[in-house]
Amino acid sequence: MEHYKMFSNYEEVDNTFEVTVADNGFVLKFNAKEIGKDDSWASDVSFVFGNLEQLSSAIDALKELM
Repeated sequence: MEHYKMFSNYEEVDNTFEVTVADNGFVLKFNAKEIGKDDSWASDVSFVFGNLEQLSSAIDALKELM
Protein backbone atom coordinates (compact mmCIF):
# COMPACT_ATOMS: atom_id res chain seq x y z
CA MET A 1 0.00 0.00 0.00
CA GLU A 2 1.31 3.41 -0.93
CA HIS A 3 0.89 5.37 2.30
CA TYR A 4 1.88 8.69 0.76
CA LYS A 5 -1.35 8.60 -1.27
CA MET A 6 -3.28 8.07 1.92
CA PHE A 7 -2.11 11.45 3.20
CA SER A 8 -2.31 13.27 -0.14
CA ASN A 9 -5.41 15.28 0.88
CA TYR A 10 -3.46 17.13 3.56
CA GLU A 11 -0.97 19.96 3.16
CA GLU A 12 -0.06 20.47 6.80
CA VAL A 13 0.14 17.83 9.49
CA ASP A 14 0.41 18.49 13.22
CA ASN A 15 3.70 17.21 14.60
CA THR A 16 2.07 14.83 17.05
CA PHE A 17 -0.03 11.74 16.45
CA GLU A 18 -1.63 8.99 18.50
CA VAL A 19 -1.62 5.21 18.02
CA THR A 20 -4.20 3.00 19.70
CA VAL A 21 -4.33 -0.79 19.74
CA ALA A 22 -7.81 -1.93 18.75
CA ASP A 23 -9.55 -5.26 18.19
CA ASN A 24 -9.16 -4.92 14.43
CA GLY A 25 -5.57 -3.64 14.39
CA PHE A 26 -3.90 -0.31 15.08
CA VAL A 27 -5.57 3.10 14.83
CA LEU A 28 -3.41 6.05 13.78
CA LYS A 29 -4.98 9.41 14.66
CA PHE A 30 -3.64 12.89 13.85
CA ASN A 31 -4.65 16.47 13.07
CA ALA A 32 -4.09 17.92 9.61
CA LYS A 33 -5.10 20.73 7.24
CA GLU A 34 -6.85 19.75 4.02
CA ILE A 35 -5.31 20.97 0.76
CA GLY A 36 -6.85 24.11 -0.68
CA LYS A 37 -9.21 24.78 2.21
CA ASP A 38 -8.49 27.77 4.42
CA ASP A 39 -8.90 27.13 8.14
CA SER A 40 -9.78 23.52 7.46
CA TRP A 41 -7.84 21.76 10.18
CA ALA A 42 -9.40 18.33 10.45
CA SER A 43 -9.08 17.02 13.95
CA ASP A 44 -8.81 13.34 14.66
CA VAL A 45 -8.14 12.06 11.16
CA SER A 46 -7.99 8.28 11.66
CA PHE A 47 -6.73 5.29 9.71
CA VAL A 48 -6.83 1.63 10.76
CA PHE A 49 -3.99 -0.78 9.96
CA GLY A 50 -4.24 -4.54 10.25
CA ASN A 51 -0.69 -5.19 11.34
CA LEU A 52 2.37 -3.53 12.84
CA GLU A 53 4.28 -3.49 9.55
CA GLN A 54 1.56 -1.45 7.83
CA LEU A 55 1.37 0.92 10.79
CA SER A 56 5.14 1.45 10.83
CA SER A 57 5.19 2.19 7.11
CA ALA A 58 2.35 4.71 7.49
CA ILE A 59 4.08 6.44 10.41
CA ASP A 60 7.25 6.79 8.33
CA ALA A 61 5.23 8.37 5.50
CA LEU A 62 3.40 10.66 7.92
CA LYS A 63 6.68 11.82 9.50
CA GLU A 64 7.89 12.84 6.04
CA LEU A 65 4.93 15.24 5.80
CA MET A 66 5.55 16.82 9.19
